[in-house]
Amino acid sequence: MILLMLFSLLLFGCGKFKKLAREEDLLERPQAKRCADCHAEIFKEWEKNRHAKAWVSEQFRLKSENYTKNKCLSCHALHQVDSDKKPILRVGFKEDGISCVACHFKEENKAMHGPLKVWFLPHPSREDLSYLRSNFCAGCH
Repeated sequence: MILLMLFSLLLFGCGKFKKLAREEDLLERPQAKRCADCHAEIFKEWEKNRHAKAWVSEQFRLKSENYTKNKCLSCHALHQVDSDKKPILRVGFKEDGISCVACHFKEENKAMHGPLKVWFLPHPSREDLSYLRSNFCAGCH
């Protein structure tokens, strides 16, 4: 297997190899459960926490008057976390609540962001130290 990968690198070059290994659906804002394919343990932790249930909890449904209080909705199923921008409501997969993609995917460069410097073939990844600051969550909190 390793020989095949090395041969592919030589034959196609590093850039083409990355494209072959890239899973394009990850750049189209998939459902949170798609992240579990590679990040199973992290997904299991997320699934149990309040962020995962932000949209589907009975308490939120009642307090938002059956999802009609617009000021509440965008934080409970936000499209993308931007600490300096007001959150906007995600169109699809609202039942995922505050999902992996909502916090980590950035539309402007079609990459997953986080506090660590990682190299991950299925999707582009970017180190973003703003994840280490408390104001990262300020748009909603």
